Amino acid sequence: MGKIGIAVYDLDDAYTERFCLYMNEAPGHGYEFLPVFDKEKLNHLISAREVEGVLVSDALRGDYPLFIGEIHVGYLTGEPMEEEGEIFRYQSRREILEVLSRLLETEDTS
Repeated sequence: MGKIGIAVYDLDDAYTERFCLYMNEAPGHGYEFLPVFDKEKLNHLISAREVEGVLVSDALRGDYPLFIGEIHVGYLTGEPMEEEGEIFRYQSRREILEVLSRLLETEDTS
């Protein structure tokens, strides 16, 4: 079974790249973090269902709801989590993976 694809799009391209490199360094977690550097590419990945999850900058919360069909969306925040879908970007890799795992298990109840 392949890894679960997670597209990562932040307004800061350098952060996007570093985050994905950092997250992909850990062996055995079952995810592949894919850096995305423009909104058109992200929208293509979503519409083509090429990823199972999306992490975007909290500033893009209004553009991407928590669920887009079967795709789960998380918001990378600069403050500790308070709302559904938020992932605090300044926590350990292990903690990010735990929150991401819970996020991907969440069912759309809307």
